[in-house]
Amino acid sequence: MKEHLPLNPSMALVHNDFRNGNFMVGPNGVVAVLDWEVAHIGDPMRDLGFRRRGHIDHVFLVEFTTDPGGTYYVQYASTPEELAANPYQAKTALPPVKGTGGSVQWIDNGPPKTESPPVNGARFYRVMRSP
Repeated sequence: MKEHLPLNPSMALVHNDFRNGNFMVGPNGVVAVLDWEVAHIGDPMRDLGFRRRGHIDHVFLVEFTTDPGGTYYVQYASTPEELAANPYQAKTALPPVKGTGGSVQWIDNGPPKTESPPVNGARFYRVMRSP
């Protein structure tokens, strides 16, 4: 995966809590995004991993949008700081996810995708697209 990471990831305004509860929806779709207190400048791919992250009985569901045929790697950590520290040292779930051109639901219930099952509702994700 190291050889496929972007050398200079783009920096952008990252919401960092991009979920259904923070959208205001009207008859024509999303009209506002709420709850900006944890926003920062960072890698915009971070918001993809936060788009939908659900936890039920030590299982997390991560939902993200993909391009047809794209290759996506899901990285995970126990804290957001650990995940953001260095993409080369983050834990990476395998196998990679193949893009469908739509929304993909990836389930983390532990091995064999990840080293251990998520516990105590504390796991953070980043989705990275390989060129």
